[in-house]
Amino acid sequence: MFKKILVVESGKRTQNHRRARYLLKNFLQNKNLNIRWILRSKINRRIFGKEDLVITLGGDGTFLLVSHFVNSPIIGINSDKKTSEGRLCSLSSSNIPRIKEIFYGNYIMDEKTRAEVVLNNHKLGILAINEVYVGSKEQFHTSRYVLSFRGKSEEQRSSGVLISTGTGSTAWYHSAGGKPFNAKNSELRFLVREPFFGKLFRPKILSGRINKKNKLKITSKMIFGGIVAIDGLNYYPFGMNRTIEIHPSEKKLLIIRPLTKASLKPPSQP
Repeated sequence: MFKKILVVESGKRTQNHRRARYLLKNFLQNKNLNIRWILRSKINRRIFGKEDLVITLGGDGTFLLVSHFVNSPIIGINSDKKTSEGRLCSLSSSNIPRIKEIFYGNYIMDEKTRAEVVLNNHKLGILAINEVYVGSKEQFHTSRYVLSFRGKSEEQRSSGVLISTGTGSTAWYHSAGGKPFNAKNSELRFLVREPFFGKLFRPKILSGRINKKNKLKITSKMIFGGIVAIDGLNYYPFGMNRTIEIHPSEKKLLIIRPLTKASLKPPSQP
């Protein structure tokens, strides 16, 4: 069972967050656990790797940031439902006591596919759980690039390319016209946002499914202002002739949540 716990908290100062922190700390300190607490603002990839379980205390933003680095199972706790949707979180401030069920072994582990980005033949080391955006940083500027997929390439002008995981497919991807799909599927899907059609450009590769065999490659034709954005939190310059390759990561995000009350097992310990 879980013995080494890393807790990453947002540092919110709301009353609800302080109460959630108190409840979580009170539960964890009564266990024989090796616990580290760290603020979201202090994390980097070097602090991860030695824990059995990661707990985020905050909202979706804290969970997203941590999900970029972690390979251990993770529990997200939405500490204040008034300030965050908590769409990615397994628990909220009102049901923190249910974390006991998880430590008794009454939990489900959901595997969510993440996206891996290789920029100029170098892995970025950050895995997207929602989406990757490739295009102009300024939305009123045209994104210029060459898109290569399934053995075909074409130069395009558009409002950028959006590459989504199943988890992110109900958000920006869906709003842009994409159809939501299962987050457990070992695939990504992309769509070209507002493609430009003219005398010189008649794009045909406007959407597709990315998997282990069919990776997406994009080469920038932007002199300035091009970026690669991961989950809206991390940005990388994407200037002229820089190239990225995007594919599903083999390292899925392992999200833990309690079993439903109807299917609870009896506790293995008091």
